[in-house]
Amino acid sequence: MTAVSIFLSYSKNEYDKKAGVNLKKSLFHLSNRGKVSIQDRDSEITGGVEIEDTLRYTLKEAQIVIILLSHDYLSDVEKEFDLIKDITSKDRQKKVLFIKSRQCDSDIVSELSWGRFLLHDENKVLFVDKEVDQEAISEAGIALRKILADILEPPPQIDLAQLVSSLLVFSAENNINSTISLLKKIVKAPPELKQLKQLEIDYVDGFRKFGNVTSKLSNKEEQLGEKIKSWRENQNRIQEELKKFIHGLRTQILKENWQQIYSAEAYGLEEAKEEAQAFYNLFTPADEIKIPFNLKDEDKQRYKRLFYQCQDAFAVDDFEEAYKFANRIKSAIEPESAQLYEYLLLTYFKMKQPEQIILNALEGDGKYLKHISLYAGRFKEIQEKLPQLVNEQKVSNQITDRSLTGEDNTKSIADSLFEALRNQYTKIQFNHIIEELKEEHASKQELIKKSIESALLIHRYTHNSLSFLDIAVNELCGGGKFHWIEAELHDGGTWHLRDVSSFNAVNRLDEIKAIIDGHRDRTGQFTQSNVLADNLLFNLELKYNEIRQKNIETEVSSIENRRRIIQCFNSFKVAFMTFENIDNRQRFLKIPIDELRGEKMMTWFTFNEDGRLVEEKESRKLGFKAREELEQMLKATGQYNKWSAEKNKLTKLTYNRFQSETEEMFRRVRAKKDRLIIDDRKTMIECMKRWKICYKVFGDLQFVDHSVQELIGNRLFQWFDFKDRTLISNSDSVKLGFNPLDELEFFLTENQNFTKAEARFNIAKNCFKIILQAYEAIIRGSENKRPEILCLIEKALACHHLFKEVQYLKFVRDELVGEKKLKWFDTKDGILIHYAYKEPISSDPFILLKELLARQGGNETENKKDFEKAIAYNRHRDVLEEFDREISQIRSQQGPIEKLIAVRLFEKCEHCFKLCPDVNFLDLPIMELEGRGRIRWFWNIFGWKINAPSNLDINFNYRKSLARYKNLREMYRKETVSL
Repeated sequence: MTAVSIFLSYSKNEYDKKAGVNLKKSLFHLSNRGKVSIQDRDSEITGGVEIEDTLRYTLKEAQIVIILLSHDYLSDVEKEFDLIKDITSKDRQKKVLFIKSRQCDSDIVSELSWGRFLLHDENKVLFVDKEVDQEAISEAGIALRKILADILEPPPQIDLAQLVSSLLVFSAENNINSTISLLKKIVKAPPELKQLKQLEIDYVDGFRKFGNVTSKLSNKEEQLGEKIKSWRENQNRIQEELKKFIHGLRTQILKENWQQIYSAEAYGLEEAKEEAQAFYNLFTPADEIKIPFNLKDEDKQRYKRLFYQCQDAFAVDDFEEAYKFANRIKSAIEPESAQLYEYLLLTYFKMKQPEQIILNALEGDGKYLKHISLYAGRFKEIQEKLPQLVNEQKVSNQITDRSLTGEDNTKSIADSLFEALRNQYTKIQFNHIIEELKEEHASKQELIKKSIESALLIHRYTHNSLSFLDIAVNELCGGGKFHWIEAELHDGGTWHLRDVSSFNAVNRLDEIKAIIDGHRDRTGQFTQSNVLADNLLFNLELKYNEIRQKNIETEVSSIENRRRIIQCFNSFKVAFMTFENIDNRQRFLKIPIDELRGEKMMTWFTFNEDGRLVEEKESRKLGFKAREELEQMLKATGQYNKWSAEKNKLTKLTYNRFQSETEEMFRRVRAKKDRLIIDDRKTMIECMKRWKICYKVFGDLQFVDHSVQELIGNRLFQWFDFKDRTLISNSDSVKLGFNPLDELEFFLTENQNFTKAEARFNIAKNCFKIILQAYEAIIRGSENKRPEILCLIEKALACHHLFKEVQYLKFVRDELVGEKKLKWFDTKDGILIHYAYKEPISSDPFILLKELLARQGGNETENKKDFEKAIAYNRHRDVLEEFDREISQIRSQQGPIEKLIAVRLFEKCEHCFKLCPDVNFLDLPIMELEGRGRIRWFWNIFGWKINAPSNLDINFNYRKSLARYKNLREMYRKETVSL
């Protein structure tokens, strides 16, 4: 998916600009990964006549427009605001968001009906008293990232296969009513909804019909037994049809947001909108009273009379009264009666209701649940004894009080209690993987402890179905709210469980393990255990995926994310140790093994500088031994031969990921080629270190070539400078702990196809490119750039010292002699002197000139003469230009000032002549003083030439000066003739 384009608009005020910068920082990781592209006036929109067209194009491409409001926003960028409003109000697909940078007037806010505020509190501002409000910035960043998360990549959710598997688990143990209710919320197709409704009617009506019939049956057990059998057959039929329905689910018949509905309703990831009404599958026992065979005659009548009164009260829903009669029978006549304890259980359950019983267990003294457990446990105990008594004493089954409905009633009561417990459990909000445990969470942790104890109590005394251990197993194994048990790896290479709190969680888990190990169905299979394991595995996978999603949303630190994953590993290990006898229990360790091999979220192994496979340092800091843990997991799942074989496999996996990460790092830096900063140099250094490691792992020379090409400057950065014409490492790199010279020496040694001479040639060439770029950027005549130009000249000479190329000396000569940017030399009395610099300079141009002459080759004396001649011509050219500029051609406008200027220029001509004898240099003073120029130097009176009076003002005698210049010319001509 392409990056989401965001346009950020703000006023020209420095505070609003700073607010924009801070807002960009909150999206740094997303923009750094290429997920978002943020544009604003400063970075993308240029001024001038094209600004409107440029802004229109930018807004057309933008998916999100953010406006930072302040009191001077409209006045600063009124045209920009109107254009944004015009374009975005027509395109409703664009998100327009407002944030207050600073407080602003209400008339600005009134203009914003076509967008919405990003922060819920419209009065919140990013700047308070000229200081950045970091809390407001953070809140705005989080809100914006939530919007981007929906656009970029939806949060991980279960797929259809996981839905089918989970619903089958959810419908296990005859949890038909809840499953149908859940399906009705996620199915949208009318035919399927009709089918679900019919199943619900069959289930509810079947139970009601059966309940009405059983209350009218006579004391004929075979009739009651037939009805129970009929009910169970009906229930099994509905359950089979429901399973077929679940297997036939297709995405076409489901609502678009079925994943969110399912997660919220089935796994309590958020509170349900409304609680479902309780529906108890309770059967009324037969009206015929079964009198225990061991009662005395006088007690039988009392027993029968009180039982009738109990039944009558129960029939009219006076459960409290019925409970009193049942208690009188228990205390005064016969406590050992299955039928009696069934009524005690039913009446007490109806009297207290499951929600109240569970709330009392979690927040009170637990007395209600203890009563339920007592009555259910005593009922089962007596019920189990009765067949033995019948066989031993040959008592007719007609006079025993063995219940035919008690088993179904206790199961139904247990279902209701567990459903109420689940409802309360899901309301407790905490996630030990994501959140940090603090003192304020102690009350929630206490509720979870009691939830575990209550679940065990329901299973232990009410009904022994494994489904009632779901909460306890999920919680103790780390798939729930809190962290209870740590699976520590001991030196012997085995895991040992220990408690992490005062709660004796390991003993509870040992009890559950014993129950799971002993729970087999008729075929000897661990069917219910597998269902329990499936549910736990699903919850653990949700935890793992939640870590992945949180990492994307909140930009959590690497070490914090690693801590979360390690804790998730612990849960998988505890689950693995809990289900020792189920089929395919190694699936609990699949995610940890894949994760440790680097195939999932993080890297757990890396390479050191020598290319050896080692564990990541962060894991060791957290006390996690990745190698030992992976080795033990492989042994536990039967995938381990010896570490050397696994190490080879792990090396290849780590190498592939290590190389891929390095390529991605290099790609990100290369994409910013024209706007590199110091952090990018850090990244590039890391890339080269990684390339060196990759080479050492498998000896692939391509990584040597990558590093050489970068170091010699053929790619992104310059890594070398010069000192006294010697190549040295770039100071920025050295400060970062990286020595390019040493690294280049290593790579050139390893790569025999690339010689040191070639390296010097490329380094000099690329350094000279940088010199030229800086040089061309300097405007001619920029006196303040003189030190910088000298520095560039020195670097060019250093390039020539590194690799002898004529172009480097030509650059120096063009500046020192050709004077492309500044003038460096002047002449006086036939010798070279420094030009009149306005500011001091660090280097001496004469030294650079001497080095240039030496490097040019040939006769150094001749080279010097050529140079002096060029300087003489340069200065003479300056004289002519200044004379033409300063001295007017109209003689009447010439005065003492102009004559002073002319005299100074005549002297310069003489200096140029003495440096490089050329009669042309004397043409200007001779022509002027002979009267053929622009200035009147003498008066002609009756054929006599006398000194102009104005000459006396400047103490100048034109006759003497003219004679001197002519003598110089004649002397030069005679010397030339004699030669």
